[in-house]
Amino acid sequence: MRTRSERIVVVTTAPADRASEWSGQQGVERVVTLRNPSLSGRRFGKLALGLGMDALALALKTRLRVASRTMVLTTNPWIAVSLRFLGHRNLVSLGIFATPGSRTWTLFRRVIPHCSMIVMSTLERDNWRAEGGTAAYVRYGNSFPYPPPASGPRPGSTVRIFIGGSSDRDHALIDRIAAEVLDSGADIHLTIAVGDGPTTQRSGQAEVRRLATLSQEEFGEELRNATVSFLPLEQSGRSAGHMFIVGSLQVGTPVLYTETEGMREYGDALFCRPIPRGVSPLKYLLEGAASLPSAHDTHQFWRANFSRKSFVEAVLDASRAMSALKNADD
Repeated sequence: MRTRSERIVVVTTAPADRASEWSGQQGVERVVTLRNPSLSGRRFGKLALGLGMDALALALKTRLRVASRTMVLTTNPWIAVSLRFLGHRNLVSLGIFATPGSRTWTLFRRVIPHCSMIVMSTLERDNWRAEGGTAAYVRYGNSFPYPPPASGPRPGSTVRIFIGGSSDRDHALIDRIAAEVLDSGADIHLTIAVGDGPTTQRSGQAEVRRLATLSQEEFGEELRNATVSFLPLEQSGRSAGHMFIVGSLQVGTPVLYTETEGMREYGDALFCRPIPRGVSPLKYLLEGAASLPSAHDTHQFWRANFSRKSFVEAVLDASRAMSALKNADD
């Protein structure tokens, strides 16, 4: 039986201060980063260019510094694709974020079929395994540069609902909620940050704000100011929305979300509640807002279940476990 070292090289598009979280972990030999990564994921206004250019630059840097047999953990599959084109084989990647049959999925299956995948939902794990791949599920966690949760009771009687993000959002449902809030005329303020603002509409005491693109810090501030956040998801067959719920819980704001397969591991009866598909979420949001845990308790729930430290440790454990299985098969 051939054996390999369990040392791991992590290759990531994260800025240096975030990437350092990997270097302090047992078994991590090196962390490869870019001096000036695209923090938005875009180059020249295009997401594809941002992902592609940064992935290729990281792959070239890695091949110059890392032995070909070393296990490399990439923090997105596009880096793994670039490394495979450059001849590296011992690959583990974090995330797939693609649906079986899509062009992205087909490319991954052709170029990196033997790359072990660590995914944030059992749905993606099962999809990758169904086509002969190796995959493990790890529940997502993170620590964003957001403000701390507000202290004390939630102020005022206004129900403040926040909807944000972009990936797999159900825009028809967002428009429906906005219309229902305005029709109610009640003391409800709905803030929508999906990049289609800025506009503000009012009817009676009701208000609907649509915001332009926000910085990460501004996004976190809007989350913290909400009574409750809502994640309206389409049924896409892939992982989506995990960054939103983790960020919301971090700042102390409970989450309600549209029930989808890709989120089935993240539900909680108190802090992160699913809403059935095909119903108006506004009723559930208002009922939820009347029986919320405190911001402090919500933040503590995040700390216990979704912290960045716990996620990084779980990803490395999964990487080693899948490597050991491959080595045993060899």
